[in-house]
Amino acid sequence: MTRARLAALWAGFLIAHAIAIALGWLWPNQPMGDTYLVYEPWSLAAIMGGDVMGVTAAWVYPPLALAPMVLAQTLVWFSSYSLAWAVMVAVFDCVAFAVLVGRGRSTSRVIAGGFWALFIAVLGPIGIFRLDAVTVPIAVVGLLLALRHPRVAGMLVGAATWMKVWPAALVAALVIALRGRWQIIAGGAIVSVIIAGVVVLAGGANHLLGFITTQGDRGLQIEAVAATPFLFGAGGAQIYYDREILTYQVSGSGVELVAQLLSPFMAIVVAGICAIGVWRVRA
Repeated sequence: MTRARLAALWAGFLIAHAIAIALGWLWPNQPMGDTYLVYEPWSLAAIMGGDVMGVTAAWVYPPLALAPMVLAQTLVWFSSYSLAWAVMVAVFDCVAFAVLVGRGRSTSRVIAGGFWALFIAVLGPIGIFRLDAVTVPIAVVGLLLALRHPRVAGMLVGAATWMKVWPAALVAALVIALRGRWQIIAGGAIVSVIIAGVVVLAGGANHLLGFITTQGDRGLQIEAVAATPFLFGAGGAQIYYDREILTYQVSGSGVELVAQLLSPFMAIVVAGICAIGVWRVRA
């Protein structure tokens, strides 16, 4: 890949971030609301001697999720916490993007980089001003290092999982697909022991895994695929705003049953996919 094309790829990636960040201020309905409504108060409370979410109080996120929220506080001199968060995410993404595309010698990596830039532009501010935006670059770097440095990869993806649960799917995929699976497991175990040890020593043993039960108390949010029929009026459902967890959810006949069935259904689907993966690897 020529330098000009590589520079164009980088320009597209940066422009996509600039557009997504700018739309956070221009679009209605608080697309960056999570940053100043929850992340900023949570991080300030931890810094100022209040509740440390996930340690002294129950939380919907794993305890390491507080780390990037507090880190963004060090950048508030940009003008606001929301902008500080956006800059932090952009820096994380740029580091991961540099690892991904390198000097542009790999066609597949260049295509992946282009997809990432396009995805950021299409997803918009919701892809920047959410906790998931921090875990994505960490997970990307972990996957890129998985073959040559499986233990480091396990540590990175494990750390991302202790911020937001979704990277656990990547851990399962790496363990199933790679020969260095025990190194992946070892890396994840090291990170998990460190995080659990810190939380327990800080007096948060009761809240270490609280994100599992707290998430279980959620209703059916409107963005869930299973909520689609209810959004069209099935069961006389209505949309309401849950002020405790700051999400739009649906209520009506059959909603609670569907919400209860989703978790075991997801577990069965995940187990089935893992079984197929093990079968194909052995074959």
